[in-house]
Amino acid sequence: MSLHSEMVGVGLQSHRASAILGSVVTGLTAAGTNQGNALALAAVAVQVVGTAAASTGVRLPLGCSKNDEIRIRNGGANAIAVYNPTGGSATSLGSLAATGGTATAKCTTDNGLTWVLC
Repeated sequence: MSLHSEMVGVGLQSHRASAILGSVVTGLTAAGTNQGNALALAAVAVQVVGTAAASTGVRLPLGCSKNDEIRIRNGGANAIAVYNPTGGSATSLGSLAATGGTATAKCTTDNGLTWVLC
């Protein structure tokens, strides 16, 4: 049973459970080798990268609110670089390796332009 169905099962309305849990985007493919051409992520709570060629990456969204969080799950065969949105620092925030399976990281922002990889 999914967390959503468990929440609905205890009486929470479906649309409220969805709002609490956030959205998930799956099947993403990391791209590019720098901030300018990395895969641009949407402002969605969970992003799942399924394919990651060597030296590719993702770019966090612009315009999020203070304390917003995005979780990135890398299920690809290679590490992915994680970049700030265009207009933010052009250096990579770090890499998210998927050694031996998958890796997940949480990213938070204070101003919608600069993110921190936790």
